[in-house]
Amino acid sequence: MKPDWAFSPGESTIYQNIVSRLPSGAAEWYIFLEPYGIGDCLLNLSLFGNFKETYCRHGEKICYVTTTSLGKLEPFFSKDVDIWLTFDNPIVLFLYNELISHRYELRTANPISLAPTTYYKSSKLMNSAISELDVGFKRLLLGLPASAPTRKSVTAFSNLDSKNLEEKFFNDICQPENTILIIPHAQSCSRLPEWYWNILVSGFKTAGFNIYFDIFNFYNVAPEGARGVKLAFDEIIYLSQHVAATVSYRSGLTDLIANSTSKEHYCLYPSKDLLLHGYAKCSDVKKTTTNDFFGFVVENSFFDTISKETSESDPIVISGLQRVVEIVLSKVEKAGVAR
Repeated sequence: MKPDWAFSPGESTIYQNIVSRLPSGAAEWYIFLEPYGIGDCLLNLSLFGNFKETYCRHGEKICYVTTTSLGKLEPFFSKDVDIWLTFDNPIVLFLYNELISHRYELRTANPISLAPTTYYKSSKLMNSAISELDVGFKRLLLGLPASAPTRKSVTAFSNLDSKNLEEKFFNDICQPENTILIIPHAQSCSRLPEWYWNILVSGFKTAGFNIYFDIFNFYNVAPEGARGVKLAFDEIIYLSQHVAATVSYRSGLTDLIANSTSKEHYCLYPSKDLLLHGYAKCSDVKKTTTNDFFGFVVENSFFDTISKETSESDPIVISGLQRVVEIVLSKVEKAGVAR
């Protein structure tokens, strides 16, 4: 038997699976698929509102298809999505996206890939010469004008169990105003060395802050002085809304924080040589900021904080990270946060 992605979009068992879960069949549904991570997922959501106003005036609806892990965002970010479907196998989902990208046509009942890198072989779209990291490419795929604004995709946080989250993370010693959250990982960039985070944690700890350090696949142990926690999406949302400051390595979680809180956050960008996958083709790292993607975001960006050639003894890098600590602390102080 042929693998699923060898079938045409109409024959594919993935397509049949999707259609079988749509009320009244596919005729009234725009079917959008996103096989990548949180950042791409949220960027699509930030444009769906404009899409519905433009294309869903006669009862048409949006079906959004992602990996199972991204489906956990649905309770918080589903305002402009009528049905959110998920698949367990991200590789099969990506391969199906590559298949349907060759048959791109913006109409109902036709599955559409929203992953720009799946269009590498499709001259029909790649001739537009829009960077795959540019929100402009997403607008193009959704048939929206270049001036179409993004909007916060978060609806409300009524689904947050604030009481239990408060009891879990805060106590008489660890209060929101004396706590800093660090998100150290990104699937789009090479892992940063442990000494890099040790410098930041040491600086914040010396200033009297408690540190929550999100542990993911890349880090099993938090730096000395930080409390290692493996955070779920709702916990990241809750903490970013309440702690004194959030510092993140540039990733899709940066976009999650941007969509979740009006507080300023602090984002560390690597040099271009540390970017992975399709992001390695990005000509300008600065164009990947949440400020570029979402006009309503206030992001404090620190560029080129480390590269492949950086060593732990590099005085320029060490002073640069110490400067990051100073800037974060000065802004926290100006905001009137007391420890």
